[in-house]
Amino acid sequence: MGICLSKYSQKEIGEFIAESFSLFIEDKIEAKKRLYLPLFEFFNLIGKVN
Repeated sequence: MGICLSKYSQKEIGEFIAESFSLFIEDKIEAKKRLYLPLFEFFNLIGKVN
């Protein structure tokens, strides 16, 4: 199963990151299954920094 992306995000890295982060915020369990693992770990890391 892959991440479902818009056509625009397949061409624009910023949009890819934004859509990936949106998935991460909405459902971390699903994000862990569908996102590129280093990207998921990065989102977790920045989420713990306060």
